[in-house]
Amino acid sequence: MSPSQPVDDRRRSFMRLMALVARRDYLRTVRRRGFIFATALLPIGMAGLLALSSMATPTFEPAPTTSLTVVNESTIELVVPAGAEVRVADRATATADLESGRLGEFYVIPARYLVDAQVQRLRTGGQAPGIDELQRWSGHEQALAATLRLSLLSDAGLPSEVVERVVQPLAVTDVGVGGTPGQPGPGPGLRLLLPYALTFLFVMSIFITSGYLLQSVTEEKENRVVEIVLSSVPPQPLMAGKILGLGAAGLTQVAIWLITALVALPILAERLPI
Repeated sequence: MSPSQPVDDRRRSFMRLMALVARRDYLRTVRRRGFIFATALLPIGMAGLLALSSMATPTFEPAPTTSLTVVNESTIELVVPAGAEVRVADRATATADLESGRLGEFYVIPARYLVDAQVQRLRTGGQAPGIDELQRWSGHEQALAATLRLSLLSDAGLPSEVVERVVQPLAVTDVGVGGTPGQPGPGPGLRLLLPYALTFLFVMSIFITSGYLLQSVTEEKENRVVEIVLSSVPPQPLMAGKILGLGAAGLTQVAIWLITALVALPILAERLPI
């Protein structure tokens, strides 16, 4: 017998016992109802989102453009961009429309606009704005900014081509090397949420797997199973097998979640405005 034979035998025995414990704990964990429910929760949720998106897809339409009323008291001649619904009115007409309820607000470009760039928004009531109002005001401010930018450039006497390029400097088109149109990527909302969602799932899987490890050790200690196991399995391969088996169960859970996300997210990105 060579001097290394006992070492090899102990190593093979360690690996065999560790594999047996890992297999037992892995199968025991993946057969738990809680593990099956937690693993299937994400695929079921994705399937529900796909079903809802398929039913709601016909209703997704671009939001109608909200008209904007502007009172111009400055010396700038307003030039409205193509496609923008900007109505220029005098203060008396705009105030009458506001008081009658035909307008929710209107904007006043004062005579000192070129000095301090202050624009007033006049509206009824002083209550805090709601979400709909904030969204409408954001659209108003974008349309008004485009109108003022175009008006200032036109007032400076620049050629119309230069004015158009300053207002809209670029329109990017994704084209492949062979001239074929490129595939659209995920929306900004999806790109923002995806890293946080994957990190949350990974952390949740770690907590779930560590909870199973603690629960397994506690149950075996309470039932005195660990005493019987330790009589035939040394502590080192026992603990290594538990960590390996439960770690493999956690990786299985994460793999199922990742496969579900890789399959479902591109479909959701096409159907939902994210």
